Amino acid sequence: MAEDVAQESFLQAYRKLGDLRDGSRFAGWLSQIVRQRSVDCLQREGRPKGVSLEVMGEPAALTTNPGLTEEQRRWIRMAVGRLPEKFREVILMRFVGGMSTGEIARQLQQRPVTVRVKLHRAYKRLSRDLRPMMAR
Repeated sequence: MAEDVAQESFLQAYRKLGDLRDGSRFAGWLSQIVRQRSVDCLQREGRPKGVSLEVMGEPAALTTNPGLTEEQRRWIRMAVGRLPEKFREVILMRFVGGMSTGEIARQLQQRPVTVRVKLHRAYKRLSRDLRPMMAR
């Protein structure tokens, strides 16, 4: 599936290369194409319910803290997996990709304030969803 997405993305980028006005924005432009092809593929194929983020190919860097138990890691993966796509995307870019708010905004072609709002809302949901785990 990933190979198909990559191939489709590069073919589309090649066909639309003439539409790119500012060469310095190539990386963000290509990322948008790959992101959209990935979303299209997941919608077409469907993401199996109950499949962890690791199985879907998303890095597990959110759970690499050595002080976490395996159960806590599983809770975190599940909580992040339940986030709406727009929130999960910024959380993964922030904590897995190590990107700053400004970098995320440029990558997604959004205003930094929009990214900050999405991060804040994602944090609130994660805090609520992870509260039972913290009480253990």
